[in-house]
Amino acid sequence: MKVATPFTPCRIATVLLVVSVSMVLIFQSELTATLQAIRHGTCSRVESPRDPYFQPRTFPDVTPLEDLGIEGNQAWDKLTTRKGGFIWLQYNETFDIPWGISMFHGLHCLQMLRGEFQSQMGLSNGEHQHHKREIAKKSDGHGDDADIVHIGHCLAYIAEMLQCVGDSTIERPWIKTNKISGYITGHGIDGAGEQHQCRDISHLWAIAEDTEQSAARMWDHKPGDTVESVFGDL
Repeated sequence: MKVATPFTPCRIATVLLVVSVSMVLIFQSELTATLQAIRHGTCSRVESPRDPYFQPRTFPDVTPLEDLGIEGNQAWDKLTTRKGGFIWLQYNETFDIPWGISMFHGLHCLQMLRGEFQSQMGLSNGEHQHHKREIAKKSDGHGDDADIVHIGHCLAYIAEMLQCVGDSTIERPWIKTNKISGYITGHGIDGAGEQHQCRDISHLWAIAEDTEQSAARMWDHKPGDTVESVFGDL
């Protein structure tokens, strides 16, 4: 009867080494094939199902939103409704209170930061804001202290929004080359000319404008409520 050979530490180490080397070789082979496919443009494209809430939109090379002067002010004013893009609800018989819509909240933050840039650059006194937001009471601050709290809040809020949306559009770099040598002398990414899948925001505008005219009734709010889940698809 043949006795099984015991697995000594040396044998175990040898087996693990062989397995590890095999995995590295397999991974290297797959990585090389993938890089070659990318280089020669042979990567397959996976078609994602179309979401009815999204539609293609190409970001322009130049937009009035870049202007920090009067033309830019007018363009930024058009990004929100007359009262700032809130959902107005009946608090009681004599008082209506605004509830936020995240998109408009983020736009307000950008408007506020833009006003600060204008002020710091001497382009205005920083007072052009389509709609002012009350500073959080917990700051117990006034003037510059309150502004710092607001700026910090807005920077953090915009960062959270961008991560929440998670736009996965792949953006091509612009490349500048030397006309004689053909060598690359500069490159960067500005996102201009790229097509994104953007939400249809017309229903957000409709709800905000409707409740500006006539406040809606309060509902049994639940975490994660959206304009669509509460008011339906328009």
